[in-house]
Formats: sequence, structure tokens, C-alpha cells
Amino acid sequence: MKITLNPNAKDAATRDALVAEGGFGKYYTDHMVMCEWSEKDGWGEPHLMPYGPISLDPATAVFHYGQEIFEGMKAYRQPDGSISLFRPTANANRFANSAKRLALPEMPVELFMETVEALVHQDAGWVPNKVGESLYIRPFMIATEIHQRLSRYGFQLSMFVQLKVEQVKQSAVEITQHHWLRKKLQLKRDAIKLFGSMQKSANGLKKWAA
Repeated sequence: MKITLNPNAKDAATRDALVAEGGFGKYYTDHMVMCEWSEKDGWGEPHLMPYGPISLDPATAVFHYGQEIFEGMKAYRQPDGSISLFRPTANANRFANSAKRLALPEMPVELFMETVEALVHQDAGWVPNKVGESLYIRPFMIATEIHQRLSRYGFQLSMFVQLKVEQVKQSAVEITQHHWLRKKLQLKRDAIKLFGSMQKSANGLKKWAA
């Protein structure tokens, strides 16, 4: 893996203050990983680089055909200070399945894991220490082909991490489940009404035909 460290990475004091403040999508870590695919060479060497904007042509395929997939992952600080990822291979397999459905190149599980682990290792200082908090990781793949040239294809996997503080209360979960159940029951009632209406219409047609 090619590595280019961020010369303007936040110092430890600034980073720790941002981590302590938290907030989903509010702050981003110092680095990201990019890996490009081409029809000729397949997947190239991943590149860990400073976090920053991605420049794309206005005719890029993702803007016109919506070829984009993503995953959502979390890194947790353990009591002994180590960092764990929650079922990352499951994310890797789902990422590959999503790519296949949208005619994007499937990324091997080993390569997916390599990019995630490298990024988390480099920006380990951004993983919160508090229980119930985590570092959110968002791998995504987009079609970067200029869509007028249909004979050539190019795709790009990019990954960045953002600070996410989770404080989910049981009452909130119960309320969500309650609303979901009410909605499900309402949908069933609506379906029964629709079926009854269809039966009446069908019976009317039969009588008319007779």
C-alpha cells in the first residue's frame, strides 16, 4: 500500500478535543484511502493519503447513472486500549454483492480489509475512549468513467472516517419499534381493504359479463 501522510494532521490536543466533543459527520479524521480499478489492470495499489476533496468531471458516470455503493462500519476502543471492528468481513462480502448488482467491479475481501485496517491503524487516535462511542467508517465505490466513452471503464473506491457518538436509549428503541408495529398493522389493514375492494369489483364484472 502506498502511504502519503498528511503534513497538516491535527495535533494530539486538538484531535482529542474534537473526539471529546463528538458529533456524527461533524469532524473527519486526517486521512482517507483510495483504490482505483481499470478494465485493463483490475484493482490497483491502495493509497492512504491526506483527507481532502475528490475532483471529478461533470460527465462522470456516477452523476448520470447513479453507480455508487457504500458500507457503514464502526471501530470501537476496547478496555485494554486496543481497537476492534464489528464484523468487517460481513461488510466486505456485502460490499462485493452490492457492486455485482450495479455492474461495478467486485473488490476482494482481502483488499477491502487491507484498506480498512490501514486507515484505522493510521488514525487510531480518533477512536473514542468512552463506552458507547465509536469511530464511523464509510467505504464507498463510484463509477468514474466519463460516460460518453462507453468502451472504457474506471471505478474508484474511497474511504473516509468520521466521528460518531452513539447514545441510544432503550426508550427510543421501544418508541421506534412501537411506531414500526403500528405502521405494519396499518399496511395490513390497507391491504385487506384493497383486496376487499378488488373482490367487489371482480364480482361486479362477473355479473355484468353474465
